[in-house]
Amino acid sequence: MKNKGSKRQGSLVVLAVIAVLTAAAVVVPRLWPQAVQACTEYTRAFAENFDTIDHKDVALSSVAHWPSGPITLPPLGSNFVVGSADKMGRRIYQCASGDFDGDGYPDLIGLDITGEFPVVPGTPWSELRLIRNLYPTNNGATPLFGVDMSTSYENFNDHTGPASLTAGDYNGDGLLDFFYMRNSADEYGYTNFLAAMYINTGTADDPIFKQHNAAPNLDFTARFQANSIYCYWAANHLHSVDIDKDGDVDLLAISEDKIFLLRNPGAGNFTLAAWDVAELPYDARTGYAGLPGGSAVAAGDFDGDGDLDIVGGSVGTAAFLVYYENDGTGHFTRNEIAISDPSCVGTVGIMTNDFTGDGRADIFVATDRAYRGGTTQARIWFLRNRGLVSGEVDWLFRCLNGCTAPTPDPYDIDMASPLDYDHDGDMDLVIADANHSGDYYYIENELANVFELYGRAQSLNVGSGLLDPRLHAVTRIRVSSLRQGVFGGSSAGLARAPAWPSNSSSPTMAAGNGRPTGPSQGRGSSTRPTCPSTTSRTSGPTSAGGSS
Repeated sequence: MKNKGSKRQGSLVVLAVIAVLTAAAVVVPRLWPQAVQACTEYTRAFAENFDTIDHKDVALSSVAHWPSGPITLPPLGSNFVVGSADKMGRRIYQCASGDFDGDGYPDLIGLDITGEFPVVPGTPWSELRLIRNLYPTNNGATPLFGVDMSTSYENFNDHTGPASLTAGDYNGDGLLDFFYMRNSADEYGYTNFLAAMYINTGTADDPIFKQHNAAPNLDFTARFQANSIYCYWAANHLHSVDIDKDGDVDLLAISEDKIFLLRNPGAGNFTLAAWDVAELPYDARTGYAGLPGGSAVAAGDFDGDGDLDIVGGSVGTAAFLVYYENDGTGHFTRNEIAISDPSCVGTVGIMTNDFTGDGRADIFVATDRAYRGGTTQARIWFLRNRGLVSGEVDWLFRCLNGCTAPTPDPYDIDMASPLDYDHDGDMDLVIADANHSGDYYYIENELANVFELYGRAQSLNVGSGLLDPRLHAVTRIRVSSLRQGVFGGSSAGLARAPAWPSNSSSPTMAAGNGRPTGPSQGRGSSTRPTCPSTTSRTSGPTSAGGSS
């Protein structure tokens, strides 16, 4: 079924919702080898159910909630609003988000580098701290976050150059842990290098972390060095994700022109030695050769096939994101996503989530100025996933904030993290330039009630399991019920026109498009097919027939 139906006037949106409850009789002829035979019809009945994927071609559909239903036109997209500069009272250089105190709102684990501005003898240069979400008490008023000064999970008395943080429940005990990597210089080398997993030994509402070399933490420093995993530039080098979908959280790390997979052995064998650290099983490396190499990595099911794909970027001048498609067996095929605006290269943060609420994983990118220098500035931009076209993901590029820097002079971004700050069901973000202004910026995702004007829901396999395509063809379909409704607003100007092609080489039911008027319900009856075959296109619920 192809559906159209959304009208926008300013902020006024009328959304047409098509809910299909069909009980169709599929009438088929048997194809005999004799030269001329009368058409013999056999009927098979099927009932459509939105709670399953029976008879549905999900990958070819562009509506939302297909198959969970009722199907709706997809949202037009997110409206990302960059807030005013805010301060936490400390310089938070890198961070990772998660609900560490159990109040339902995401907090941050962050690296506080205030001690480097300036360095004071006897005072740590940097510290790992908990930054609490203040929305439950401030209700959205600033400050949005507050650094918990009673927390200092580990401190460092030397310069932090590049660094990265990610969070996840690695040992499967229900408490959020985090992984931290640092170095004192941007280099393919190791100066005061550390790569460690910090295991939460507290409770759901009171996290406790020990120094990296204390049990039950896992110190990956030597494992990273043995595999030549470097930390070049402050960026999202690390990403926590259950990439193999075995129920535990793995890690991705990007370095030079490689991506590494740290495969979690599971809670029953949770030791450093049991973790497998190896290059990702792919057909080609990233293409980010030379300095600075790859800088950011993330994962999501971009093509909607049920397995997780991977995307990476570089803070250098490469004008592409590298995209690895998972074939379902854990092997990844390299592709590229072109960065269409030259001002938007220099990736330091890649964040993947369904930012638009249409059920597809999108990509949000933050860039840095410092590595490229010159007259460049930081940017934030967005790749909206519009589904598959000819088997490939259709990306819509949007440069955000008027395609201007969201941070002040010198227009850098050091860290970026996704989080649903206000717990309203859509994913927001926080970015910062801690080693200059010390400010951070909250980017609110405002999912406005604005929807696409067109959506397509297809059922092309209604005969699967019922008909033998070598012997049968669909000649007519009777739709007993086709209902359209509207959520909010007026239905004026909304329309519908199903189309039912017949006589395909394999039994199919596809859809046409059109514009119906308002909520309606119809019942149709089938007509006797005639030879030769015909295909009908109608403006309401009815049937079409043909034979072979």
